[in-house]
Amino acid sequence: MGERISVLVADDEKIIRQGIKAMIEWEKQDFYVCGEADNGESVLEYLRKKKIDVVLLDIRMPILDGTKVIEMARKEGYEGEFIILSGYSDFNYAKTAIKYGASFYLTKPIDEDELTDALIQIRDKLYKKREKENSINNYAIKAKDVILQELLQKGYDSSINYEDFGLKSNNYQIVMYESYSPFYYVYSFADILGTCINENWFDFLKIDNKNVVLLKDEALERFNRILEHYRDGIQNRSPLDVIFLSYSPVVHNLSEIKESYELCLKMMSRRFFSSKKEHVISYEMIMNPGEECHINLDEQEASKWANIFTDKVQCFNREGIENDLQMLTHELTFSGRKAEEIRYFFIDVFINIKKNVSSIYGNIDIPLENNKVIMENFSHMYYMYEIIDYIKIQLDVILKSVNNLSNKSILEEILAYTCSNYTKNIKLETVAEIFGYNSSYLGKIFKENKGMSYRSFLDEVRVKEAARLLDETEMKVYEIASKVGYSSVDYFQIKFKKIKGVTPTEYRCEKI
Repeated sequence: MGERISVLVADDEKIIRQGIKAMIEWEKQDFYVCGEADNGESVLEYLRKKKIDVVLLDIRMPILDGTKVIEMARKEGYEGEFIILSGYSDFNYAKTAIKYGASFYLTKPIDEDELTDALIQIRDKLYKKREKENSINNYAIKAKDVILQELLQKGYDSSINYEDFGLKSNNYQIVMYESYSPFYYVYSFADILGTCINENWFDFLKIDNKNVVLLKDEALERFNRILEHYRDGIQNRSPLDVIFLSYSPVVHNLSEIKESYELCLKMMSRRFFSSKKEHVISYEMIMNPGEECHINLDEQEASKWANIFTDKVQCFNREGIENDLQMLTHELTFSGRKAEEIRYFFIDVFINIKKNVSSIYGNIDIPLENNKVIMENFSHMYYMYEIIDYIKIQLDVILKSVNNLSNKSILEEILAYTCSNYTKNIKLETVAEIFGYNSSYLGKIFKENKGMSYRSFLDEVRVKEAARLLDETEMKVYEIASKVGYSSVDYFQIKFKKIKGVTPTEYRCEKI
């Protein structure tokens, strides 16, 4: 069974139309009456406007008789079924009706069983026809998929009429997409473009587990609007938030499609280097990749970087670790090396760091995972930034373990950092975040050991340097305030007087 079959009842007498409608259990036989007509012209109007499968048609109709209706309908392309109803047993009418494709010729008064039998025969015929058409359509779809895949992978074939497969357009664009993370559900591209889009505007294929879309016509404009949404920020859990995509330039000839497809493949292979929350790689990134860096990914290079990070751990230099990770990220991003090579390189680097730390701090229990777990963790990281974040966390575990956390060692770290960075907009919360400690805990330690708050100590460092500049330079007071880290001159003068007992101007005058 399939979609119910539509029937138009056409007779100039209303009582006969009503009788026919009441005579048959339409739904039981998988039919439904979609309309009525009382003259031949109305029948033709119905056929022009609606999809009608069967017409029950009185041979004697006003304006246009039944045979004329059939003749004109066939000329206009109607391929449905006609059942002619007549009160006249006139063979000439029957011949004319059959000539134009009437399936049955029934005489009035209509026999219920005879009409039911005719309808059932037509129903079975239409279902077979639909089944055959669906089969042909399925074969056509499969053939189109093969043609499109060969166009993308092997290139344009001049012996193929691509227009027969709906591939004719003035503009084409390749889009390739996959899940942003493996556990995300990937929406269909129709969902992403919008349910109102015409399906003839794009073709979809799955090649080597990658979703590939050939955009045509108005779909290109719709896709550009989607890219604008990406630039403006994507809402969490929206269809766009769970996919990662690349797209090629717009081309105007099918002979350029293969190159566009290969460009998208190349871009998708670079997704490993995307930054956090980045969902799109455009062709501009491949065409203008920036500077190239050369880095070996051998054991010697891995050992070198492991030693660099180990040195920073020994100095408790978190800022240095951050800077070195940024430098390494930059070099690997533009190294031209494959993601898998880089992943294994990071594994070597980190295992070497573990080895170094164990050798230096053998008497300390550092809660690091074993090498097998580390390798498994790295293998499940789809982006380089995930690997970098993981290494940061693990290095922080090492730092906290090897640091005895005595008040003195914490204080020395804070003092050294403050004396080097007092010109920046720093405060206790900033320092606590950099060094990986709780700000309340650090504030308590500072107060206990220095007898003052961190804010007061920072002011003393700044005022001390300001006094030196007042002594040794001719800089203006507002210049000195900015130089030592104060954004407000008035606030600087208040702090200076509180610590030195005089204003900056008075202090300079006293020294003359």
